[in-house]
Amino acid sequence: MREQTVLERRAVIGWQVRQSWFQRRDGLATLTACVGAGTGGYAAVDMAAAEVAAFAAAASGPWASALTPPATTAG
Repeated sequence: MREQTVLERRAVIGWQVRQSWFQRRDGLATLTACVGAGTGGYAAVDMAAAEVAAFAAAASGPWASALTPPATTAG
């Protein structure tokens, strides 16, 4: 079953990232936007783990940019 949710940036108060063993093996994660009202959170299941930090920053505004790890260069 597929659902679509519209999030208001100001409603997001935090993020939770979870990975099962199977998700970790496949490079996936479950990202939950925690909100102060309603159901308590909205989950994006099986999203690419590499995209989690960038999605959270884009979906919640400037305060979440601190969650994005700095870019590393191989040297």
